[in-house]
Amino acid sequence: QQVRKHKQGMIDLLVDEFETEIMSPFHAETRSGTVILDFKNKQTVIMQALSHTNISVDARHLGMRVSAHIYNDTDDIQQFIDVVKQNY
Repeated sequence: QQVRKHKQGMIDLLVDEFETEIMSPFHAETRSGTVILDFKNKQTVIMQALSHTNISVDARHLGMRVSAHIYNDTDDIQQFIDVVKQNY
């Protein structure tokens, strides 16, 4: 229960920041511990920038899958947000 709460808190930060890019279930009660984001024609550039800063995401057919884990914290999520915003 605590792990899910932590992961959902991290994902909430992404949902709040990238509301219009969310391709996966939006509401916490219907989503898993991952979120799919689609940055359209900037997807490749953003994924490369994330890789260069050692942030791992997975390419999926609907967009990039971002998965927060128990060892991630708000600083990690903010770094992700910052890299995306610099390249979007």
